[in-house]
Amino acid sequence: MPIRGLQEFLSERRLVQTGNISSLAHTRLGIEGANWLKKLPVNEPFQVATGGAPLTLAHAVDAELDKFKKASVKPLFVFSGLNLVKKDRPFLAGGADSRAQKRSSAWDAYYKGQISQAASLFENAEKYISLNFLTEVLQHFHAHGVEFMRAPYYSWPQGYVQTVYAGLELLLFGVSRIVVSIDFEKGTYEWVDHAAVLRELNMTQDQFIDACILAGFDLCSTFPPLLEGPFNFRAAYEMVKGYKTGLTAVQNHINHPQVQKLNYLDLFMRTRNVIRHHVIFTTNCTCEPFNKHACPSDLHELISPRLPNELYFLLCQGGILPQVVNNLLSGALLEAPPLVDSDEYRRMLGDLIDIRTKTLAILSLSLHDWYKQKRVVTIRWFDPSSEYDLDHAYRDDVLEYLKCYVKHSDIMNQLQKINKSSAADIGLSFVLQMVQDLGPPDLSVPDEPIVSQEELMAAVLFQGLEIRGYLTPDRQLTVLGKALSLVESKYQEETFILIELLTTGHLQPTPLHTQPRRPLLEANSPYAKEITLISRVVSLLSMNYHADKPWSGPIDHELMGFNSIVKALQRSLRNLTEILTAHAVITHKARLSPEDYINTSFRLPFLKESSTAMGVVIKYYLLGDDMPALVSKFPACRDITTDLNNAFAFWDQAMKVLVFLRDVQFISPELFAEFASADRLLHGQ
Repeated sequence: MPIRGLQEFLSERRLVQTGNISSLAHTRLGIEGANWLKKLPVNEPFQVATGGAPLTLAHAVDAELDKFKKASVKPLFVFSGLNLVKKDRPFLAGGADSRAQKRSSAWDAYYKGQISQAASLFENAEKYISLNFLTEVLQHFHAHGVEFMRAPYYSWPQGYVQTVYAGLELLLFGVSRIVVSIDFEKGTYEWVDHAAVLRELNMTQDQFIDACILAGFDLCSTFPPLLEGPFNFRAAYEMVKGYKTGLTAVQNHINHPQVQKLNYLDLFMRTRNVIRHHVIFTTNCTCEPFNKHACPSDLHELISPRLPNELYFLLCQGGILPQVVNNLLSGALLEAPPLVDSDEYRRMLGDLIDIRTKTLAILSLSLHDWYKQKRVVTIRWFDPSSEYDLDHAYRDDVLEYLKCYVKHSDIMNQLQKINKSSAADIGLSFVLQMVQDLGPPDLSVPDEPIVSQEELMAAVLFQGLEIRGYLTPDRQLTVLGKALSLVESKYQEETFILIELLTTGHLQPTPLHTQPRRPLLEANSPYAKEITLISRVVSLLSMNYHADKPWSGPIDHELMGFNSIVKALQRSLRNLTEILTAHAVITHKARLSPEDYINTSFRLPFLKESSTAMGVVIKYYLLGDDMPALVSKFPACRDITTDLNNAFAFWDQAMKVLVFLRDVQFISPELFAEFASADRLLHGQ
């Protein structure tokens, strides 16, 4: 939430000035990333009904970046990082339930044939969908040489530039000039001068900060006495002018019922100190508070306990996501409603406790001993009063997984053997093949740290495969490892997900238990179970899309429910790989060049979320649609013929895995019979 009423107040005072974009030419413009993404013209109402990243996201990003390029402005995007610690028990925001209700209403409208109404409801449920795919945006930035960083905590001034395109909150930090809007078509921009604001209001910087806190914004609710009449910023301004300071104003209303209920004095002082001593990432790669010589001794209670500089560095580079670190700092993993809820999804949350607990354990073992004993619970939207412990303190066994390192010479020999040459060619299949060809890797910790992407990727993948049960403690292939090694390398991630789903019993031919139940597209087909199974398997694949066309084809509630399960699994696996990387860096087992860390991160698996698109397309294909009908029905798809051939090829790879798992009695004969029946249908088609 922006500072309440400030924009209107400054406009009334004519403090919002207009300039020509040409005056920004050849400047480095700091851009508050989340604010920019919210304004990104991505209109894809059915994204929340198909899953995966918005199809037009990259196109929209490129179009906006091109505007900066034509104006000769070099952007530096800054995104927020970790959450600040809170005194209260973590809770799920009410907005999550509201969005879930809107999505449910949208599905109701869709199955009643009210497509336009469904689109409107889906769009209202997720207004800023681009924010949910920041990783894809950062990867796109990196590939195209666009500067970006993630701040240690809030995306407040980091001291790199003096002109910033952001919200007016940055006036709190003395930024010289804030660009509040840009109109590239008109060639103009609106901006606010910090010194002019203080001069016009006849306030000190401290008084201005106090007025903004009392008005209310993200960190602090509006001062209750200001809500007793129609609110405007002028009231906060005049209150501070009258009382000289915000603290005096709060103290003089200390007996106000709402002031007492909110413990507003404490909230005001906490907010003030967080602003005065916000954390920055310096140019010498250290993290420290602003005005550090005057900061209070309890700053760790306002922001968070201090973390290693190496961890802040990885966060700021985009090398790891904040989620797991936030879980550890806050002591809670909050489970919000999925895009489609089901009994099976809720069961999956229980199945994921093991991998999430091990991930937390690896992180805490990389940090101060205090973190090893910190309690972390998971709180779920459907049972918010209950807490389920993630007992990472009792998972010292993960230390055994962290001893696996691979000699650079062995990696290069294996790459040469398969006619490859770089870290981009190292994946899950590569590691499994390496074990088969060269035997288990050396378990001794090397005397020298890892210095290459190849070594770091191999170590992380070896460790991850062992943690998930694909390698034995002596680094031989398990049944799961042998199954995964059967497939072509280009299908390694999808097959890994498939095996994980089989292991947890989440790849079945029966409909999900969703509330409410929705019509099943294939329900009237004599091959309903086969179609359900095939569509779930191939939905793990991506498709080829037109860059500028959003999804406008059919959507499928059943597949979206399955996709929600897959998404939870993918994110947990991705978190594991990132924290394994972080452990190597924090413990100084890896010392790469700064650029190599982010290159490694973007090459590790499970980065991108799958969608339902391929599954929906193959459903209609199996129900009788010919190619012209499919092309007409799915205009966003660029090459359906190629995608279907890819789906058939992946299915054949999956069947090789299933035959092997049947032969070693890992899956039941009954489940294999379901797959065999689906295989006959697909090849008969």
